[in-house]
Amino acid sequence: MRPATIDDVPYIFDIRHSERGQWLNATSPDIADQYSYFESYEMRFNASDEVYFIIFDKKLGRDTGIVRMTRISETENFGWEGLVMEPETTPGCAIDVSATIYSLGFELLGRNECGPWKVLKSNSRVMKMHEVMGVAKKRDEDILNWIVSVEREDFLDGIEKLRKRGFGRIHDEW
Repeated sequence: MRPATIDDVPYIFDIRHSERGQWLNATSPDIADQYSYFESYEMRFNASDEVYFIIFDKKLGRDTGIVRMTRISETENFGWEGLVMEPETTPGCAIDVSATIYSLGFELLGRNECGPWKVLKSNSRVMKMHEVMGVAKKRDEDILNWIVSVEREDFLDGIEKLRKRGFGRIHDEW
């Protein structure tokens, strides 16, 4: 993963408007609005509150997705959202991205909880990913959404199993 730049706006726009982007909050069909959003994002990035990542699939040798790490400036919690991967992305890539975000938040930043965040009940693919990882828990629900979070201890209990499979490794330069 690498932080997005203004040059990535067309890619972000395209993937957000793809079939897989349907699970995200709706965005304007005008790419100029995505550029405006990116300008406001850069302020949050410079304030160390958010990072918009472009996901690079090593096996395919190209960018295949996006995700945002949010609420970084909080002292106890952090968040992540907006994960969208292209259909042909290498299997397991989404798990690696999620585990890496958790590693950054819990190990690098020392936070106690990721979330809570909402997952649409109709988005079974995301909930299945969390079940496979074994670290996120459903905390509550409303009519449309599961309310999900990961606590530090649950992450620490599950990360070694994920790392043995090659997921969630962060490098010293982070």
